[in-house]
Amino acid sequence: MIYPNASTYFDTISIAQYIAVHSIAASIGIFAIASNATVMWAYYKYQQMRQQNCAHLIAALACCDFFAGFGGLAMGLARLRIVLLDYYDFSRLYCIGTSIFWLVALEMSQFVTAAIAIDRLRAMTWPVSYANSNHRTFARNSFAVALLAGFTVLTFSFLMVQFEVQPERCTWTMAVTSRSTDAFLSCNLIIGLAVAVFYVIAMYQKKKHTSNRVGESSGGEMESIIQAKVTRLVTTLVFFHFVLVELPLLVLYCALKFGDHPITGSYISPIANTCLSLSSVVNFFLYANSSSNLQPYVSKIMCCGSTSASGRHRAEAC
Repeated sequence: MIYPNASTYFDTISIAQYIAVHSIAASIGIFAIASNATVMWAYYKYQQMRQQNCAHLIAALACCDFFAGFGGLAMGLARLRIVLLDYYDFSRLYCIGTSIFWLVALEMSQFVTAAIAIDRLRAMTWPVSYANSNHRTFARNSFAVALLAGFTVLTFSFLMVQFEVQPERCTWTMAVTSRSTDAFLSCNLIIGLAVAVFYVIAMYQKKKHTSNRVGESSGGEMESIIQAKVTRLVTTLVFFHFVLVELPLLVLYCALKFGDHPITGSYISPIANTCLSLSSVVNFFLYANSSSNLQPYVSKIMCCGSTSASGRHRAEAC
């Protein structure tokens, strides 16, 4: 049976390009699952890692990225099914259902990233209060808020959708209502702006705190070194968050808002999805970087329990 959109589905993109893009997305999903599972296992296995202030939020973000990997893999395979198995009789429910898991995980990671920026703001503005606060509780509450945000995305994806009408292309943005798309993109852009504001203030407070630091004790100096290492890690994480998450979302929002061109669904949306998925993998490399407090523990898992002398030294120092 020949379906109406079978002949027009690849008007603006070749089959080879379509397969390549979604194969890459599925491959990124597999690596995201493996890499973030490594971080979560290191957090579970090593008590020293859990004692670090930043570890609870990093573990929460790794959990979100882990689920994003599953969602990206499922979405990539679902899109490949269309061309490889001639599945052009897809429904709106199929397009939403194969995307929603990834979108929920993405929304959760957005809120956890905002929580990490707030955590740095607290550490730089009120260092004494921050040192004595319950970091595990803050991370737990932040993850609960992220779950609520993910559930909200899940709910809005199915509101007022005409399931009996087939979309032109199998994408979430074409399957849901325009209001849901606008709400999702606008909300995430606002969150990105909030992360930027929180982090700029945190860096200003860090600079002021550094200039006012005179005659610190050895214990205070060690705490400052640890906080500096955490701040470097989070700075890099926030930078890649903007490059791989906020910038693609902004481009996609503008493309959908100011021009409904076929190139949006053929190129802009898949490339944006690939960048968003890639962010969950890049985070792992940041955790495993030698300048990170988390590096010794992640390296132990990757090396089946063994680590270098310098890695053990850094672990003891943290």
